[in-house]
Amino acid sequence: MESDPKVRTFKGYVNAQYEVRLTIDDDFVSGFIETRRGDLMIESARLRDDALPEDRILVYYNKNVIAEYPNHCEPL
Repeated sequence: MESDPKVRTFKGYVNAQYEVRLTIDDDFVSGFIETRRGDLMIESARLRDDALPEDRILVYYNKNVIAEYPNHCEPL
């Protein structure tokens, strides 16, 4: 498999303590930043809704995610 030269993956640390991982393309970003408040997630909004513009991103704390289907089986 040939890699795409536009896709860039980064791994690092903030203050030599908190891990950061990002994957970046021309119209895509995904990753996380560890903080003392929890993991800060970063992702392209189009992963959640195809109707959103390519230049929109979501930034949220992982601990704030609400399960879509609590106590139920996910639909097939």
